[in-house]
Amino acid sequence: MVPYCTPAEIKSQLGITDTDDDELIGLACEAASEQIDHHCGQTFNADTAATARTFRPESNLWCEVDPISTTTGLVVKVDDDDDGTAETTIATSDYVLRPRNASAHGVPYTEVFLVPSAASLFPHLSVRDAVEVTALWGWPSVPVSVQQAARVQATQLYKAKDTAFGVAGFGDFGVLRVQARMNPVAAALLAGFRLPAVG
Repeated sequence: MVPYCTPAEIKSQLGITDTDDDELIGLACEAASEQIDHHCGQTFNADTAATARTFRPESNLWCEVDPISTTTGLVVKVDDDDDGTAETTIATSDYVLRPRNASAHGVPYTEVFLVPSAASLFPHLSVRDAVEVTALWGWPSVPVSVQQAARVQATQLYKAKDTAFGVAGFGDFGVLRVQARMNPVAAALLAGFRLPAVG
């Protein structure tokens, strides 16, 4: 994955001018980005190659999907006979993507709606995931709030190197420890990007 922040940004934020810890800072950027993906339940980088994923539609006309960065290379197919193979391709004129004007707002598409006159419907009572979507998954660009959260989290992870056994010092209530969990400021920046947990 491409980290959501760069070592140069972290060094500038901390006033570091030498190259002694460049490797550690780079690792902190990567780890922070991975933590953000895990925290949010999604990735914010856009795929460079289209791949297929399967979904179970919510109704005959509506299917919620993972974030789609662009309509380039998009193919929607359905498994009409519940045999595990999506054999029918839905014509682009038979469906619309939501949210409306997603590309203009820099957000991904997350829903596929069939028009009522579509030749095929989503078999939503199928036991299997009956909809197969081939797409470039992810976000069109990394949101600014995610970039800032990555800087906050990477800075925290980098500073953890200066603590012995996770102890950052002592306060009025005892030992102060460096936590590996998401920084509260970073978590607040990411609040609007967390997907609901499944299961």
